[in-house]
Order: sequence, then structure tokens, then C-alpha cells
Amino acid sequence: MLLITGATGHSGEWFIKMLVSEKYDKRIRCTIRETSNTSYLDNSGLDIELVIGNLKDPVFANRALDQITTVVNFTGLKCVKNLVNSDNVKYVDWVISIHSTAIYSKYKALAKEYKEIENYLVESGKRYTIVRPTMIYGSNKDRNISKLISYLNKFRFFPVFGKGTNLLQPIYAKDVAGSVYAILQNRESVANKSYNIAGKYPMTYNELLKTVARGLQRNVTLIHVPYNISYLVVKFLNVIINNVPISTEQIMRMNEDKAYDYKEAINDFGFSPISFDEGITLEILEYEKNEKGINHHNSFWSSK
Repeated sequence: MLLITGATGHSGEWFIKMLVSEKYDKRIRCTIRETSNTSYLDNSGLDIELVIGNLKDPVFANRALDQITTVVNFTGLKCVKNLVNSDNVKYVDWVISIHSTAIYSKYKALAKEYKEIENYLVESGKRYTIVRPTMIYGSNKDRNISKLISYLNKFRFFPVFGKGTNLLQPIYAKDVAGSVYAILQNRESVANKSYNIAGKYPMTYNELLKTVARGLQRNVTLIHVPYNISYLVVKFLNVIINNVPISTEQIMRMNEDKAYDYKEAINDFGFSPISFDEGITLEILEYEKNEKGINHHNSFWSSK
């Protein structure tokens, strides 16, 4: 049986849609939360068993793995240890897990945690395939570009910490899901390997902002705040205020290049991502539909 975690997330939704289009006929178990919208899962026509809980709970993680042979983990790194430590992991033959290119960051706090979790999976003795996407976008569920679209649609200026010349290579959620599906079809060639996946081309942060603004047909002025000033202000705010939505490490990472080579993914499972120009056009279209009150899950099955 196949276990899918994060099936109600943006990449998970696309993965489910691909299983539908390919007429997947085997039993599937999906972990969800009580608040999850499962309407598209209920209407997918797939043989899906829904189990409610949080994979950070070891007891639930163990129950979710009962009789599971293949795990597709879209939830991220935080649940990996609980899955690998579960008694029922004995049934599991293969773990395909979505991780992050943040493992390459030169700022140690985040990278160290990601490396430790990846090593935990690698050393578990289970067959694994690790997929490291860059920043994922492509629906109103993403935590970065969707917020950027909303902001730039309302305001005519945008603060940029630093020069904005650092490279980014965001990946469309459908391409993440497509990678996982292709990996499932190429079991032997991808066994015990790790892959970087990214958008078609890298671009500077300034270029990304201008591309989004152009897609919205908005004239936006970029206000560049010197990096040193940005860092000191955020550091001060974190001292005097609780729950500041940005950390000094995030400020430092904003000036870090995040462009990655994905040749291995091309060679091993035919990875072929779309460009940011193509992807942002699709996300803006979804944003405009949502603004007009068109139900996302009704339109989800009709989209290509």
C-alpha cells in the first residue's frame, strides 16, 4: 500500500491529480488533519483511506505506517524521524521524501538541522529517494509567492533587503509532483539517491519581483534597504518584541544565491520544469479566480 503525507498541500494535490490521470488502481492511505479540506480526495475516484492525525505524534505515525510498503512524504522533514522510528516501518520498502535545498545554506542553524534529518533517513537502512526542491509556488497554499502576489496587487512599492541581485530558482508545485510521480516509475535508477529540483532558469530577486508585477499589470517601485541596516533593525526587533515574523538568519539567507543544478534529475527520471514566467502566469490566474470567489477545488479537476 502507498502512504501519501501532505496530500492536501499544493504539491500533494498535483500528485493526486496525476494518479487520477494515470488511472492508479492500488490502495492509498493519506494522512490528513481534522481541518483539512478533503473534497478533491473524496471526489478523485481513487481507492483512498483517510487517516486523521499529526505525524509529529509517534503513535499516529506508527498507525499510519501499518501495512505500508511505499511512503511518499510531502509533509517535509519534521516527521521523518517518527516515521523511521515506528515499529511498523518494518513493512516499508521505500521512502520518497521531499526535503529542501536549504541544506546547502552557509548559515548553519537551518542547514545543520536538515542535514541531520537527511542522514537519519539515509542511515535507517531503508531504500530512500530524497527530493530537494527550491522554493515551491503554484497555488494559494504556498507561503511565499502567493503572499507576494497579494501584496503587489495592493501596493505600488516593495521593500527589498539588500541589492536584490541574489539568484532564485522557484519551482512550480506541479513540477514537484511530477518529479515524485516519475521517481515512482523509475524505482531502480533512483534508489538511494538525492536530487535537487528547481525551476527552468535562475533569476535575480529583482527580476522575480518585476515578473510578478508585470503579470499583475502593476507598476511597482522597488525600495532597496541596505543589507546592514536591515539586519540590525530585525535583530533589534527580535530583542524587544516576541514573535517577530522574520529572523536575522532569514535576512542573511535573502542575500544568498539559491540556484541549483538539476542535471541528475534530468538524466534519471526526465525532469523538465517550466519557467517562472509560465508558472507565475498560472498562479496569478488562480489568484484572480479566488478573488472573484471561484471555488479552488471545483476548478482544480478541470485545470490542465
